[in-house]
Amino acid sequence: MMNLGMDEMLFIAILALVLIGPKQLPEVARTLARFINDLKRSVNSVKDEFQTQIKFDQDEIRRKIMETNSIRSSNESSSTINAHHDNSTLRAEATSFKAEGSQSTFSSTGEGSKEIGIKENENKNTASGNG
Repeated sequence: MMNLGMDEMLFIAILALVLIGPKQLPEVARTLARFINDLKRSVNSVKDEFQTQIKFDQDEIRRKIMETNSIRSSNESSSTINAHHDNSTLRAEATSFKAEGSQSTFSSTGEGSKEIGIKENENKNTASGNG
């Protein structure tokens, strides 16, 4: 603890005996021992509280990371499903427009022509071997 050798401890004991006196030395030693034990308990208590709080914080951080990863994976899977559904819907609508012989069903907004253009590009790519 304090790295006191035998010589230093003997010197402190003789000094305490001379300064305090033989009658009060046992009482002072008990009081000093109680003080040191109380100090150790207090330090250990604070140390335990810090360790408990750190463990709680680490668990909370791990939980938040797991929630974030879970949300990301569910968002990625739902966006993949939505993208696949949107592409399938566009292809089906473009095929139905082409089958009806309509070039621009929604000419006021241009949506029909966009969808037909997408299908025509896909047909060109498929015919040329790119699709």
